[in-house]
Amino acid sequence: TYCPTSSESPIRASPGSFVGLLGSDKERKCDVGKYSNTDGAVVCLDCEPGKFNTISGATACRFCSQGKYKTAKDDECKDCPAGKSSKSNSTEGYGPEDESRACAVCEKGKYQQFSGQKSCSECPAGRYLDLYGKTSLTDCLACGVGRYFEPSVAKPVAGDYGDCTLCPSGYFNEYL
Repeated sequence: TYCPTSSESPIRASPGSFVGLLGSDKERKCDVGKYSNTDGAVVCLDCEPGKFNTISGATACRFCSQGKYKTAKDDECKDCPAGKSSKSNSTEGYGPEDESRACAVCEKGKYQQFSGQKSCSECPAGRYLDLYGKTSLTDCLACGVGRYFEPSVAKPVAGDYGDCTLCPSGYFNEYL
């Protein structure tokens, strides 16, 4: 509570504000990165790891958007790097405290060339990628003669062709 000049009774600090000292004559807004969500706060709380706010006087903090994360020491959300995407499936994003918990390495057969993305892109039909965390479409390799790759139905074949599948009897692929 605080006691404004010319007031007969104390007033409780409103949400988004606090009164830190006894005998104060005004409330103060919470700083950026802090919040209070109750009346009468004595201190503002830090945003939880993975959450943030960019305004003073906030009553809540929010998650970073998909493809981003925030550590406790960061002021702003950071992009998941190229070769990775958001682990979250929610539209609100994800809020863990570090990149390894928020960002997933692109799987085999997928790549992501840009940072801050919510998903990885699949190699086009007829191409494969047998490594994780790749960053370019040019990392996707052609399967070679007599083989094909279709992400949803491919069955791995051992050898130099990654996850390419041998063409079934009666079918062929003459492209490298």
